[in-house]
Amino acid sequence: MDPVASGTKQSKLSVFGPTSCDVCACDDLMCGPHSVSPPLINLEAEASELKALTSFLYSPVIISSPTIDPSFLSINATMVILPTLPFWIHFIIETPASLNFFFNPSEQLSAPAPQAHPVIAQYAVLLFTSNLIALIFAIRPVDNTSKLVAAALAVYHLAPLVRAVSRVTSKKKSYGKGLGGPWVHLGVHSTCILALLALSLT
Repeated sequence: MDPVASGTKQSKLSVFGPTSCDVCACDDLMCGPHSVSPPLINLEAEASELKALTSFLYSPVIISSPTIDPSFLSINATMVILPTLPFWIHFIIETPASLNFFFNPSEQLSAPAPQAHPVIAQYAVLLFTSNLIALIFAIRPVDNTSKLVAAALAVYHLAPLVRAVSRVTSKKKSYGKGLGGPWVHLGVHSTCILALLALSLT
């Protein structure tokens, strides 16, 4: 049966696809029955959404700085300093002593003895080295090595303590009076020994 004679409307085909309308068999693909109007775009709504998105992306981010309780800082500082306080005591006391030995060697002797100055200067350098060691262990957590070093420094303080006791009990008053004299040395080195021994035995 002839499709045209039977009233059936067929679209014209080509190698590039349909070239006529499927409903009315006209050559205009955009004819009335099948022409589809493009969707209307609400420009105001789109602009409003774009503005909201832009304001969100470029809005400044305000980050409030955290407040730190001063009491918290003081507690932490106490927890850090107290365990290593003996090392700080040694460092604070022996640093001026080492500098005094190095720059004023004659003050440590009862009579001028220039030939002894190099020995006193060498002792000053060794004492300053012990101060550096004490400072290193003062700023690190206490462990078994710290306790051993504290015991070693306590042994060092034993020698100047004995020297201070002998100078105090001696009837001769011809000793030097550098850094306060023997009574000051006696009290200072006693404090250092007790503090360092307490740390080494904890």
